[in-house]
Amino acid sequence: MVIEALSILKENVWDPYMGLEEKLETVKRMMEVLISRRKDIADEVKDAELHSSKRRKIEVENWQSSVQKLEHEFECFEQEVQQSSNFSRIGLSNRADKIHEEVEYLLDQGKFSEGILLHLYEGKMQPLVMTNLKGEAFVESLRKVITPLNEVSSIGIYVGIPLEIGGGKLIITSRSSEVCDKIGCQKKVKVETLSMTESWELFIKTLGCQWGDLLMEIEEIAKKMTKKCDGLPLGIITMAASMRGVNDVFEWRDAFEEFKDSCMEMENMNNDVFPILQCSYNRLRDPKLQKCFLYCCLYPEDNKIRRDELVRLLIVEELLVKRNSRKAELDQGYAVLNKLERACLLESVVNGNGSRCVRKHDLVREMALRIAGDEINLMVRAGAQLREIPGEQEWSEDLDKMPGLRSLDLSYTAIHQLPSSVSNLVSLSALLLRRCYGLRFVPPLNNLKNLIELDLFHTIIQEVPQGLESLVKLRCLDMTRDERVPKTLSKKPAVDILARLSNLQFLSIPFVVQIEDLLGMRQLEVFHGKFNDVCSFNRFVKYQQRWGKPSSFVIALDTKSSSEPILESDHLSYDLTFYGERVILRHLLLTGDSIEMLRYDQIEDEAQNVTLLPVNIQELLISECDFRMLGDSLLDAIPSLIQSKDSRLIKIGRCNGIEF
Repeated sequence: MVIEALSILKENVWDPYMGLEEKLETVKRMMEVLISRRKDIADEVKDAELHSSKRRKIEVENWQSSVQKLEHEFECFEQEVQQSSNFSRIGLSNRADKIHEEVEYLLDQGKFSEGILLHLYEGKMQPLVMTNLKGEAFVESLRKVITPLNEVSSIGIYVGIPLEIGGGKLIITSRSSEVCDKIGCQKKVKVETLSMTESWELFIKTLGCQWGDLLMEIEEIAKKMTKKCDGLPLGIITMAASMRGVNDVFEWRDAFEEFKDSCMEMENMNNDVFPILQCSYNRLRDPKLQKCFLYCCLYPEDNKIRRDELVRLLIVEELLVKRNSRKAELDQGYAVLNKLERACLLESVVNGNGSRCVRKHDLVREMALRIAGDEINLMVRAGAQLREIPGEQEWSEDLDKMPGLRSLDLSYTAIHQLPSSVSNLVSLSALLLRRCYGLRFVPPLNNLKNLIELDLFHTIIQEVPQGLESLVKLRCLDMTRDERVPKTLSKKPAVDILARLSNLQFLSIPFVVQIEDLLGMRQLEVFHGKFNDVCSFNRFVKYQQRWGKPSSFVIALDTKSSSEPILESDHLSYDLTFYGERVILRHLLLTGDSIEMLRYDQIEDEAQNVTLLPVNIQELLISECDFRMLGDSLLDAIPSLIQSKDSRLIKIGRCNGIEF
């Protein structure tokens, strides 16, 4: 009896207690198989439903639910086993057997011998695989979609981003800030280019190597490539990817030479970078904007181009629509630069002097050079510091001789004189010699009948160019002298030379002018010059107040025929429009009711009444004058100054008899 009782106890208590751990491990392995099967079926169903007309069967959906329910039950069972006492394990062993049976059943049911998917509309729909989208209906539908994209307001999202709680927010990216403005974006975030450190890290990562893996010579070349990409991620990735697996320094040097000459000719750049950059150019649409953009590629890499200089050259090159006044053309030029900046083809920067400039990204410049080279005969050697004419192999036939040359710009060069052959360029409309500090001689200009602009700013020419009076089409004449040259030209123009230049819109000359020379210039908008007698000064003021021209001026009344420059070097710009209205008084005796001519400290007997200053004067500069009046204030000396409503600067220096 005792042996029989012990046998029953072993079978009903001891065996279940000792076999629970083994059962748990068995069920756990089977559950892992079941869960894997469920996940595989779920992935297969999801892919089929996304890319075909097939749908899961209801029995599959029910099976998946049963498996998930059993997964949860098994997790709870495992926790109970871990927390169970010796006596409670007897009941848990029975539950393990039950879960084991359910797992076996679901594994068998999950075979789905007849498949897990239903074919909807079977026999009615067959996919037609084509390499190109075709058909009249498709073309018409595509036209309806694309046409509104030309008008941003037609897209349907221009109403803005909802601000209420729970509303959605829309984030867009665009190459043109105008798109953001028209849509009504509440905040614009400019994506800047990468720094040199970030660029190098991206290059190394794309190249597939680690810091220090490259040979020193290869690393030096790679950094030069990275620098030329100028922080543009697309260019860096494309360039680095093309050099993967290249370990020969000769191949690296050859690749960099090709990249340096024209990176857009490289296969990867041509296929991956050029089309994306050109998209912004094509979107300009306006041929005028496109030509102005291409013109900027004539400047060297990384060059900060002064906006006033660039606008002036766009006018000279006749790339802008002709307007009735110089001011209108300047406004048009600045509007063009703003549009190019908004299209992200030019970048707004500031140079070391604080002047506003634009800059063109190196890869964008390469793209512009390629486009320009396809459209016109072009050879650019900007910033190359050439000391001799390029070799014959670099010249095309049309560039050999240039009798039809319209613009000759030799500014900022070290030339000392122009060759006499310049006189034969009869089609020339602009001769620009700005800041040629060593230039002393210009050949006769008689034959240049079509010349519109003559720029001799800061040269050391000692004589007025011969034949100046023949340039009847001239609209801009800038002879502003350098402070370092002698104070007078050795030869002043004849009295009637300036009078013949009746089409001038801009005139800046370093010598004394006669009022008669200016009265016939009805189109003159900007004037920079001086008078040495009070009568001429008065007549100019009266003329300017009556006709409103010139609208911008810097005039000096100076009783010494030779004196300091009218403008200091730090005030000089590319267009006197930026100076406002300025009057300079020098070497005068100011008595309150008259300004008497003071010549070399000797007061002349005859005084001429001066009661006029331009009412729109903005700046008044007085130097080396003698104040003799009843009071001791400036208004006592110059009562007419009280009529000036726009004055913003009055500067007095080296004067006697004035306190405030």
